[in-house]
Amino acid sequence: MPHTGFWYDVLKAWCSYNFEEETDIDSIMESPLWLNSELLINGKPMMCEPCMQHDVLYIKDLVANRNFLTYAEFTAKYGNIITFIKYYGILKAIPQHMKRIIREQDYIERDVATNHTKLIQKNLSSRDLYNLLKHQIFFKKLLKNGKPPWVYH
Repeated sequence: MPHTGFWYDVLKAWCSYNFEEETDIDSIMESPLWLNSELLINGKPMMCEPCMQHDVLYIKDLVANRNFLTYAEFTAKYGNIITFIKYYGILKAIPQHMKRIIREQDYIERDVATNHTKLIQKNLSSRDLYNLLKHQIFFKKLLKNGKPPWVYH
């Protein structure tokens, strides 16, 4: 789509009107790292196949005790799957407002498969539960056969 013209202006206006920054710790921690329009490198959504294959899928996978993992902590947890520069590039792509909220607010991890009572006690809305399940199903389908469906080689 060309970056000029009436429909481009309409789409741009709609996106700016419809966009809301994440301000809830749960939604930030459950945000996918890959193909997320809020996490950009050079204006494009990120994609890291080795991380996806090692279940590094959400922002919460890069956080421990309100702090982002150092590269040494990341490699100890997931192995040497990406370079130092790639890891810090991923961290740099996370917007400052999200980093601030992660540092300031408590997060209680939700795990549907093993401890669904946490979900009940938390009084989640149906939308929160739907989004949680949708992201889990999306990434399982994405990793089918070990590669995203758009990778042919």
